[in-house]
Amino acid sequence: MAVLGILIVNIEGFGRVLSGYMNPTSGSGFSGLDQWVWGAVYLFADTKFISIFSLLFGAGIAMMSDRAARRGVSGTGLHYRRQFLLLLIGLLHAYLIWHGDILVSYALCGFILYPLRNLSARWLLLIGSGAVLFVVPLWGLMGMSMPYWPEAERLALEAEWAPSAEVLEANDGLLSTMAPGKIWMEMSTTDEAEVRRLGAKVVALGGEPVDCPVSGGCHRAGTGNISIFAGCERSTFERILPLLTTMGRRILHTGPLGSASILKVITNYLATANLVSCCEALVTAKAAGMDLNTTWEAMRISSGNSFVHETESQVILNGSRDISFTMDLVRKDIGLFQAIADRCGVPVELNPVMVDIFKDGAERYGPREWSPNIIRRLEDATGLPILAPGFPAEMVDDEPEEPGHEVIPKGRD
Repeated sequence: MAVLGILIVNIEGFGRVLSGYMNPTSGSGFSGLDQWVWGAVYLFADTKFISIFSLLFGAGIAMMSDRAARRGVSGTGLHYRRQFLLLLIGLLHAYLIWHGDILVSYALCGFILYPLRNLSARWLLLIGSGAVLFVVPLWGLMGMSMPYWPEAERLALEAEWAPSAEVLEANDGLLSTMAPGKIWMEMSTTDEAEVRRLGAKVVALGGEPVDCPVSGGCHRAGTGNISIFAGCERSTFERILPLLTTMGRRILHTGPLGSASILKVITNYLATANLVSCCEALVTAKAAGMDLNTTWEAMRISSGNSFVHETESQVILNGSRDISFTMDLVRKDIGLFQAIADRCGVPVELNPVMVDIFKDGAERYGPREWSPNIIRRLEDATGLPILAPGFPAEMVDDEPEEPGHEVIPKGRD
């Protein structure tokens, strides 16, 4: 029963990309029945059956030792021979079959546990409690230290948590099932060169690649009012248009593969520039003695208004700063924009400054801090809290829902 229970948990790692074990949203959907099944496995199986198995492992060591003692022989040699064999099987399994093997860990624990078998229950409880009290804070400190890891190590962990190319190129990835007539849609904010590289592999197998990132914020994604860019052949776009108009509201065919990713990065750059300018405007208004509620309204009805001001400035003034978008994601986006500008030979001047601003912000407040909290740099420098009553803690989409439709570029209709 314990082994079958462990299998229920490991199926997640066997059946999808390995990161799916820790991140159920990677590689496929996470709603409806998928969400209920994951919740049931997490609640009733994850770490539960392996605990039972560990108890049985320890009980087996004690029972074997007692049986040998009753026969008047030493069980030490037999125990260590068995643990060595278990270690050998585990190593073969780990290196030749599946790197998620657990037998090696059990064998190593078996080498350590055997000398402890004759200790009193009190000592065993003290040693076990000490191990738990050591390991749990160690894991907590490891998590807290992540913002200070070398960037290469941190990015490697992030790639493991949110796989991209792995989803396609793993031995059991999407490319293994790609065939003529099938469509691959990449909907994240990605480097257009990487999209084209992966797209070429899809085309080689007869499939049709599309980069179709979304834009408009998480609050609009929740209501279906999100915008979607699609870079692909026009014939492919016609096939997926009914799906995209169900998912979103404004659908734009941007041109060939990779074009949607370029435009998504450009629009995210613009949003970041808007955010930084709104932060500077609000802090300057406060320093000049302006009422921040009045300031927000003045900006909204003026020529300086923007989508970012109408949404993100509200959660800044509320104090939550929660837009479900973090500083490390901003750094990724403006880094991709800088890469495009550099490849195209455009000597942009504003973006390098924003790169430095968000690098400093991530170092001060952590890479997973909400991006609007970049205003804290100015709050800390001036000692002025940028807060005002009457603003929501989260962005709200008050635009009426409408059926999705294709947006025709101006001058093309």
